[in-house]
Amino acid sequence: RSATMLQCAYRSRTSRLLSRELVIDRNMRRLLRLQRNVRMMLARRALPRQRALMADRIAQRREKAERKAYIAQLLTKKPTQVADETEDDKVIYLVASSPANETLAKALLTLCEWDMPKALGLARASESA
Repeated sequence: RSATMLQCAYRSRTSRLLSRELVIDRNMRRLLRLQRNVRMMLARRALPRQRALMADRIAQRREKAERKAYIAQLLTKKPTQVADETEDDKVIYLVASSPANETLAKALLTLCEWDMPKALGLARASESA
């Protein structure tokens, strides 16, 4: 009789432990699912911002590449061909074509009334002086 009581107590104890283990397992799965749902929700919310940032970076790279190509094309021109370009482009051309820095290039161009060949001649003359 005592053996039967011990067996019943043992079965009861193991079934309670198993039940507790199942509850813990269910709760862990529920917690993991909630965490995954939160991560997905945050990722969905962040996705448009990430796409906008990436599009902005791509646009900046494209603009930079276009500007670089434009400056390379500008530097292949002769000083007389640069006359119809903007003031900033003339400064870039003068800085690239002579040892003058940007401040000196602006001063020379202003002095020569934005006439590129004269400013280039002055810049080269100032180098040799």
